[in-house]
Amino acid sequence: MTDAVIAEWKERIRAAAASKGALRIRGGGSKDFYGQTLAGDVLETSAYTGIIDYDATELVITARAGTPLTEIEATYLVPAGSPIKSVSEVDRPGIRIVSPAKSAYDLYLSRTIKQASGNGMCGPAGARKRVASRAPVNGRRR
Repeated sequence: MTDAVIAEWKERIRAAAASKGALRIRGGGSKDFYGQTLAGDVLETSAYTGIIDYDATELVITARAGTPLTEIEATYLVPAGSPIKSVSEVDRPGIRIVSPAKSAYDLYLSRTIKQASGNGMCGPAGARKRVASRAPVNGRRR
């Protein structure tokens, strides 16, 4: 699916460039109200989703252009090779969890998590993600 999406985008961008037409890159449309009058043909990014990289040392996630913020906020990220294979395995001693402070996720975790530590915290620079890990190493989405 990803290759097909990229191929379609390339075709649309080349066609717009050839005709000197404008493209309006649009994800979920949440900012359509903001700024100047909307112009150009819509290049929809919502089909191109997913978290593709996570750098735990910098608390940086690389996500595809159409990934909704809610998907990022609700994702557990674990280090490569982690013994954690499912959400049910997160609530164990020695597991550290970071979630958006005062969010619905924080409320859920504060009522649900009994053995893991750190729920309800917000990481450096207001990190908007939840992390379940034993060590700060590169990870992938589970």
